[in-house]
Amino acid sequence: MASGNRVFGTLKPIFHTFIFELTSHGKKFITFSMITILQVFLFNYLPFIIGSHLSGSLDWFYFEGTIYFVIILTFTICFFFSGIICSEYKDKTGLTILPLINKHELIIGKYLANLFLVIGIATIHYLTLILLGYNFYGEPVFYSWILSYGFSILYIVALGSIATFFSSFMSSPSSVFIVVFGFMYIGFDLLSQFVQAFYFDFEPFYSLAYISVIIPNILLQDFFTSRMYISVEGAIAVLLFYAISFFILALLLFTRREL
Repeated sequence: MASGNRVFGTLKPIFHTFIFELTSHGKKFITFSMITILQVFLFNYLPFIIGSHLSGSLDWFYFEGTIYFVIILTFTICFFFSGIICSEYKDKTGLTILPLINKHELIIGKYLANLFLVIGIATIHYLTLILLGYNFYGEPVFYSWILSYGFSILYIVALGSIATFFSSFMSSPSSVFIVVFGFMYIGFDLLSQFVQAFYFDFEPFYSLAYISVIIPNILLQDFFTSRMYISVEGAIAVLLFYAISFFILALLLFTRREL
């Protein structure tokens, strides 16, 4: 009974933080959901309406509808997770919350809430693709759709952990957003070019920008039979490494950060 009370006492503030974060970002969730739906209609439905283009197969229809979504997803992750910790200090809300809840419960609740919101946005994107795909082609959902959706979730968890890490010691959400977005598309690219200058056959598995290519490409039916230059197993290992290691680092830094 005592152990059960302790577990409940730990989960309760996490749950309350989770609910509070969801309600706080409700409008943002709706906005980004509309953006991803609009993206699908612009690149998949509008060409059909104007009669200029329609993919010859369902897998290419999914692929074309997900290429630009990866960029939107990256922007969304940075937007939601950039203020996960530093906003508590910028807005001085931590002074009120932390006496009632410890830092670990606060960050876990906020992280899970933002994770839930961004995964929800990704889910809306994939469901929109399914509805349009069935409308145009009348075919069942491909197994590759599930793989792409799963990779997008791993990508969200990994990049969300990185953004949380930077948020644990930087001063404002805007600075975290700029650093993480730049780190994603510029820092990794420069490091990859430097390494490949010495190792010509080296694949930059450490680069999230490099790994994110899997999300749209795995939708193609010939992904596993073609000579793809990305190892799926290696990509999963790297995503899990980033997700776990950066979240642990964020917890450690946040615990030691003074209000």
